[in-house]
Amino acid sequence: MILFGEMQPTRLRRRACAALVLVMICMTGAGTGAHAQDASVSGGDEPALRRLIGRLFSQANALQTQITVGALPPDYASLLPLPPGATILGTLESTDSLGAVVQVYFDAPLAADLLAVYYRDVLRAGWIEPPGGSTSGFIGGGVQELLFCSAAQADTTLRVTLQDDGANTRAALLYQQNVPDPLCSLSASGQPVIFPSQLIPALSPPEGAVVIGAVGGRPGVDQYYSVTNLQTTLSPAAIADHYNVQLLQLWIPTGTTGDDSSPQATSIWALTDALGGQWTAILVVAGNGADVRFVSLQVLKAR
Repeated sequence: MILFGEMQPTRLRRRACAALVLVMICMTGAGTGAHAQDASVSGGDEPALRRLIGRLFSQANALQTQITVGALPPDYASLLPLPPGATILGTLESTDSLGAVVQVYFDAPLAADLLAVYYRDVLRAGWIEPPGGSTSGFIGGGVQELLFCSAAQADTTLRVTLQDDGANTRAALLYQQNVPDPLCSLSASGQPVIFPSQLIPALSPPEGAVVIGAVGGRPGVDQYYSVTNLQTTLSPAAIADHYNVQLLQLWIPTGTTGDDSSPQATSIWALTDALGGQWTAILVVAGNGADVRFVSLQVLKAR
């Protein structure tokens, strides 16, 4: 175990710490579009490695943090379920006067789709999966994300990140206390609400394109974004056409720009949700080098 000092905690630091690690998981996990790869480590011995890990995480947050290698702390064994056959890589627990932020990293001998079914079943008692909390927008590398809200503790969430890795799944759990989430808060209020992430299907890449990073923005109440980079020689207009077909499932096109010779292609969309809310979506595809294309989708609700 690795322990290091603490500074004055704030809710903002706790949210930033958890968000930073989650983004690191998503970016490194979706890096190849095929199988995920761990970072290579060279040089040093075990004491040096422990000092390095402690220093890395001391810069990432200002909480008292404990890292447990290869095990789940007993206090969380019943709270954070793991599937049969799971291999625990380690647990990162940060605590302060507000509560705990716990991250668990493990591999499981199940496909990501089956693991998602497992968590939806095992968390049926005591947790609520809010509308719009699961993966939407650009996908790549088999990454899925699920959000669960505690039915008993306000502002307590469990986020599950899953990535296919051949016959296995690389997985991470992120448990947070006293960090409000808009999806959970509005779902608990009982007020009818439609989140923008509910309006975006999972957008698959063109055939032959390699995803080199696919990240969805944190779901919000009135806006949402998703971005990806694709390794392909397809023109921006051809890529836009591919995603436009998928957006037609729900959205009405209102305008396009760009042709096969253009360095950038754009499409604009409109949608009226079941509650009468008016939404706009903007898809942008731009060249980023000879064989890399940057793609973004932003969704905004009219005020």
